[in-house]
Amino acid sequence: MLRNMISVVTRRTAMMFGTAELAVHDAMTDRRNNRIARIRELGGSVRVGSPDPAGFDLAINATPSGMKPDDLMSIDAARLGPGAFAADVITAPARTKFLEMAAARGCRTMPGTAMFAAQADFVAGFLLSAPCL
Repeated sequence: MLRNMISVVTRRTAMMFGTAELAVHDAMTDRRNNRIARIRELGGSVRVGSPDPAGFDLAINATPSGMKPDDLMSIDAARLGPGAFAADVITAPARTKFLEMAAARGCRTMPGTAMFAAQADFVAGFLLSAPCL
């Protein structure tokens, strides 16, 4: 089973992963605690995480951190293992500092543009299949 670290997560995203462990980290503790509570309401197992992704198979930056070159990273990419998968929801820049550091450590990566494209197809399909009012 995967061990996932997600910087900020929506409840739908969390429930889509079949994980052995899910950790949520956010420097904004109220937002983090709200996300954790929502995941637990759905029966998900989740714990408070930290910026350290060591030992996790998947790390996702789902915060705005990284949109500007001088932004602090919400996940310490220097602690990613070489077999980890790193993703970022940020679409501009397409290759954030987090993803560049993860790739340099031997991680597979997914930029926000790819995540957006996958979600756009899902949303378009949902909206096109919805009955008209």
